[in-house]
Amino acid sequence: MTAGNMTVSNPSTGTILAGVYSYEDVASDGTIVIVRSSHPIVGQPLTLGIGFFGPDRNPIHNQNYAISITQGSTVVLSNPNRYSSSGIDALTTTRLPSSDMIGIKVTLNGIGLPSSYPATWSGLKGETLSFSQTPVPETNMTGTNMNQTNMTAQNAAVPEFGTISTLVLTISIISIMVYAAKTRIIPKLD
Repeated sequence: MTAGNMTVSNPSTGTILAGVYSYEDVASDGTIVIVRSSHPIVGQPLTLGIGFFGPDRNPIHNQNYAISITQGSTVVLSNPNRYSSSGIDALTTTRLPSSDMIGIKVTLNGIGLPSSYPATWSGLKGETLSFSQTPVPETNMTGTNMNQTNMTAQNAAVPEFGTISTLVLTISIISIMVYAAKTRIIPKLD
């Protein structure tokens, strides 16, 4: 769908596995955006990781983007000028006013150093991808299918872990991905 100069995709729902929401959507040029977030808990900040990848699944370096996260009508995180040098970023919202589901909008603003003039940036500019959670019963948080559009895992069996363990695991995985991308510990395959 197009709104003015901005292209907006239909909301992408994801899957929940061991308390971590996982979303994936593809922009019109093949850019893959992956978002992983914790489960919303009233009074706690929400932790999420976001990754930008090319059609070859390699991280897109120097990605500029805008992100907005809402819970109902409350904006819990908004940044119109976010930058990821490695293509992988970690974010934390303010404390959530409720345990209601969240909505995430990511707008691709182009690829380039933030110190350079935005008109010289390459890649998509102005395309917005939307991600939304669907309610999941509190008693069945692991292995639940979430009315997905772009994900294929369904009803996977996962051992029970607490929310804190899930957050630690998520942050650890994101940190390893960022470290690997920055140090080139994982070589690119040509």
